[in-house]
Amino acid sequence: MNIHKKNLKNLTYFRAGPDQVNYVRPLTVVELTQTIKWFRDNNRKYKLIGKTTNLVFRDKISVEFIVDMTGLDDIDIINNRVIVQSGRLVSDVCRDALMLSLSGLEGLEGIPGTIGGALTMNAGAYSYFISDYLKTVTVLDYDLRVKVLSKEECGFGSRSSILFNSKQVILSAEFALRPRDRADIAAEMNRYHIARHKYQEWSYPNVGSNFVLDDDIVNILIKKESKLKRILFSALKNLLYNKHMRRFFWAIPHKSYINDLVTRRLDIDLFRFSRKNINTIVNYDGDVAKALESLNKMEDILGGQYKVETEIVE
Repeated sequence: MNIHKKNLKNLTYFRAGPDQVNYVRPLTVVELTQTIKWFRDNNRKYKLIGKTTNLVFRDKISVEFIVDMTGLDDIDIINNRVIVQSGRLVSDVCRDALMLSLSGLEGLEGIPGTIGGALTMNAGAYSYFISDYLKTVTVLDYDLRVKVLSKEECGFGSRSSILFNSKQVILSAEFALRPRDRADIAAEMNRYHIARHKYQEWSYPNVGSNFVLDDDIVNILIKKESKLKRILFSALKNLLYNKHMRRFFWAIPHKSYINDLVTRRLDIDLFRFSRKNINTIVNYDGDVAKALESLNKMEDILGGQYKVETEIVE
């Protein structure tokens, strides 16, 4: 096991965490198993990470070792069967499939995390879910034995699975995709990619949507306003964000004006949220504590009825 000292800010999507952590990056399942066994035998606290696209690390954490799973990134494609290790990026697997004219992952091409992280949360977009064409998941159970789970055994739900907060470590997954014309796959992926840029924050460090919502966050927030204000907000949205207006103002972040208006009305510190999507906290200046305060405030405003899907590592 090779242990290195790393600045976690340089490794994480949110660009946050301690300046010095003990860092390990196994390259094989055997090496990973031996690493975990050593931590347990020596009673050391560790955290498994992928691309950290759903994690926010505080400046000080109690975790002693960071184990980076991205070293496990092998992929094998035979006919329409895709067997991929958990550390490979979802976006890379989508393009691997595209090159071989295999369909089923098109809507996932913009998900920035790894296969392991996506399976844990049953990541999805545009009516695609990572579990749609899944056959099996291979895990390392708590007793450090390799075990194969069927799709049904994983208990996938909306942004959930039994793998979340489980003591099992995802090693790999097998998908059975379907043949399709390569140009059609590419065209669909391209449409989704363009659409994402309208509402996802790309410029500043962030971990995407922070809450699992059943509606647009602006719609949820204005439900708390009077009937007259709800009507005015709805009229403004229809005026500014119909398909014709978007053709003329294509470079303006999607819904940025209505987001500004809503956050001013609710006295939310917009500085900590993306102007594109106020379901996303942003690390503008490295002050993680302030960003998390804003996240907590938004949770209070939402009434605590919506699940926070961002994991805070302390």
